[in-house]
Amino acid sequence: MMRRSNFQSAFAYLGLVALVVACAFLGLWQLHRAQASNRPVIVNQKVVALSALTPPRVSLNGSDVLRKVTVTGKYISRFEAPNQADASGRSGTWEVDLMQVSSTAAILVVRGLWADRDVVDSAKEFAIIASVMPHQNDAHAQDLVGVLPRIDSALVANQTALDLYDGYLVISREFLVQGAQKSEVSRTRISSPTPQSVIPGFYWQHISYVFIWWFMGCVVLYLPFYQRRIRRKDSEKESVQ
Repeated sequence: MMRRSNFQSAFAYLGLVALVVACAFLGLWQLHRAQASNRPVIVNQKVVALSALTPPRVSLNGSDVLRKVTVTGKYISRFEAPNQADASGRSGTWEVDLMQVSSTAAILVVRGLWADRDVVDSAKEFAIIASVMPHQNDAHAQDLVGVLPRIDSALVANQTALDLYDGYLVISREFLVQGAQKSEVSRTRISSPTPQSVIPGFYWQHISYVFIWWFMGCVVLYLPFYQRRIRRKDSEKESVQ
């Protein structure tokens, strides 16, 4: 009986130590994430072909965000994206076109302001230099015909049989391709929103989790002493009675 009691006590202490260590490591993990979220994103400035950076139907890698890519294709449909904000925080309605970049694939492209839009001619070919952006998760407008509440290829998947790239492109330069000649298209461009970090969440949010996990570790560590104190008081009461 004594051996069994000792085994249970040892097992309980091991479980206690494991919980405290787990809380300590979870706190350290959140501390590292807080430091990473406060670190500016370093972007590779080399311009590469879109097809060399990522394939369609594959989730965009966080390290590819804000990369500059070049791609050639035709605009096959147009959408309105209201209440969008650029890098300076200026809000506006954007023109977002679906560009077919190969016989089987397409990607959403932010061409500029909705007010500057021209007639869509799917016969014309364009070459663009653009920044890669991750798809949006939050809605900025109502889901109406021809309107994108958020810029996300998942919203147009049922409107085309083409394979869609994850994320979208924000054009910095655009050229109309006519045979061997290219003429630059002049219009107001959108400055790409710049995510502060590839780590989701905010700095102080992660710091608060650090304190929460370490506080829980302290509570778990204090429990045995608290229980021993309660037992001692109960035994003193019984001896007095």
